[in-house]
Amino acid sequence: MQLPRICLLLLASLFWLGGCALQPFNNVTTGMSRDDVLARLGQPGAVVVIPQGTRLQYSGQPTGQFAFMVDLDASERVRSARQVLNARDFARIEPGKWTRDDV
Repeated sequence: MQLPRICLLLLASLFWLGGCALQPFNNVTTGMSRDDVLARLGQPGAVVVIPQGTRLQYSGQPTGQFAFMVDLDASERVRSARQVLNARDFARIEPGKWTRDDV
């Protein structure tokens, strides 16, 4: 039957395209300047001041399956860049203690 083969091909294509959607985020490296990050990723959905500098938040929500954080140091260089929709980061959430602003 052709239908199962077509469905399998379509499903594989969707997974491949989903991986392509995160490709720009995979190109953010430690030490990169804020201007370079903005040139690659565009404007973040939110900019948050953190003790070490600034956090640029990129979210694919509600339809996407990613939330990507880029932490910049005081000189506006990338300290870290990571996907935060994962089990490790969800485990950090403290029910009853964290507010919407914390998340």
